[in-house]
Amino acid sequence: MRLTGASRDTTRRDILTLVEQNDAERVYGGINQPHSFSSRLEDLSNRSVEMTPVKDKMGRLAAQMIGPDEIVYFDVSSTISFIPRHLDNSQSLLAITNSLEVAEQLLSKSKAKVRMLGGTLNREMRYTTGTKPLIDIGSYHFDVAFISSIGMTERGMYYAFDDEIDFKKAIIEHSDKVVLLVDSTKVNKMHNFLALNFNDIDIIITNKPLPDKIVNVANQNNVEIFYTNNDGGDWL
Repeated sequence: MRLTGASRDTTRRDILTLVEQNDAERVYGGINQPHSFSSRLEDLSNRSVEMTPVKDKMGRLAAQMIGPDEIVYFDVSSTISFIPRHLDNSQSLLAITNSLEVAEQLLSKSKAKVRMLGGTLNREMRYTTGTKPLIDIGSYHFDVAFISSIGMTERGMYYAFDDEIDFKKAIIEHSDKVVLLVDSTKVNKMHNFLALNFNDIDIIITNKPLPDKIVNVANQNNVEIFYTNNDGGDWL
C-alpha cells in the first residue's frame, strides 16, 4: 500500500487478523477503530515493511530453484509474490496460481506464461477458492510448487481456513518437488488447522536458523533447509 509499503494481500491479511483479535470491527467501507487499534495497525504495518527485504531475498533464492521449460505452481503468499521479479529467463516457464497478487507480479515482472485457476474470487484475500481450483489442479503436474504457511512447529504446517487443507494436499499430490517459504515470524506459531507434515515437503526456505526440534524433524524426513543471509546470498 502507498502509505506503508506493504502489498495489498499483506494489508488485507493484517486487517483480518485485527478483526479476529477484536482489535477492529467491520463497518461499511472499511473498519472501525477501537481504543488500541491505531497502535496495533501501526505495529503490523511497520512489521510488513520491515519484512519486505527479507521476503525479497527469499523470493530470489526460490527463483534459483526453477529450471527452464518447467510447470510451476505459485501459492497465495506475499513472500511468494516476490519470486517473479527474479525470474530472468522465464520465457519458457508455465506459471500456475490462484492468487491475483502473484498473477499480477508474474505478468509485470516476468515473461512467463501465466494461468489462473478458476473458482470463486475471495474479494478480501484476492484469490480463487471453492471446488473449481481443486478440479483444475488435477489437470496439471508441477515440476515444482512453492507453497506458504501461516505457522510452523515441529508438528507441521498450519493454516487459517479449512478449505486450504484439501487444496494444499492436492498441490502436493501433483508436484514433483514442494518448496515451503516461511519467514521467521511464522516459526513456532500454531493456527487453526494443522494441515501438512514434514514428509509432505522437500525444501524449506527461511531467513533465520530454525529451532533444533524443527531441524531434527526436517532431517528425519529428508527435507532440505535453505537460509538467506544478510547479503542476500544463501547457505544451507
